[in-house]
Amino acid sequence: MGHSGKGSTVNPFVQQLKNLGPFLFLAIITGSAAGWKTFKQNQTLAAAAELDMDLGIQESAIPEEPISSAMRIDQVRLELGYGLLSMINNDNHRLTDQIKSLRRALATDMGFVMPSVRIQDNMQLPANS
Repeated sequence: MGHSGKGSTVNPFVQQLKNLGPFLFLAIITGSAAGWKTFKQNQTLAAAAELDMDLGIQESAIPEEPISSAMRIDQVRLELGYGLLSMINNDNHRLTDQIKSLRRALATDMGFVMPSVRIQDNMQLPANS
């Protein structure tokens, strides 16, 4: 009867803002620190780029190595004594098939392309070497 309707109840939105106060403060501080760090990094990078231009440093001035030297491939050679030549001269070619499958496995499993293997006889080696 003498109640005016303006009770002491607090708006739920205002209550949530009061509860978020410390978190909101930390978010503002963290965001500001990250923005400041990014700003300083950009300034440093711009100063370094300007210094490089002032010194006349050009990327094209550095001599590049020819691609042929980078693509140089070492030869792989397998030397057998005369006693082991039957491993490659018979009809089933077991040794050459194993070398082919090893090269294929290296290429597919590891991405390493092994150069071709040259098999030679060497009479200076012992018979079963």
